Amino acid sequence: MAIEDTVSLLTMNLENKKLELRNKIPKNTVVFADYNMVNTILRNLLSNAIKFSHEGSRIEIITKETGRFVQISVKDFGLGINQEEQNKLFQIGHNIARDGTANEKGTGLGLLVCKEFVDRHKGKIWLESEPGEGTTFFFTLPKTEK
Repeated sequence: MAIEDTVSLLTMNLENKKLELRNKIPKNTVVFADYNMVNTILRNLLSNAIKFSHEGSRIEIITKETGRFVQISVKDFGLGINQEEQNKLFQIGHNIARDGTANEKGTGLGLLVCKEFVDRHKGKIWLESEPGEGTTFFFTLPKTEK
């Protein structure tokens, strides 16, 4: 449910940039997590994907089960992030604020919030990116309470 709620909030942003969203999360995917925190994680990552995507591109949201966790990824085909910035993204005191492809502004704090919320669920968050090719953010959440 969290993904549908998040997408409905961001539909206008997707439409304004003519972005195609490919939601590849199976309907029966369940995680043991705080709904509001998961919604915030998804909203931040999807908002960033929209912000840094080129008009007419696409965004993909995918899950895969990995042992006791579900791995969720949000992939864009936009600006990408250089290695130096990647190394600082989840560190307090290294605020990386960049403008989006349509000059959208950001604070650079959303990823720190995502990391905090993922950490509270004993999950992990990381990214893979190539400048000019796009970025994929991955995070894991537990499938069960234990």
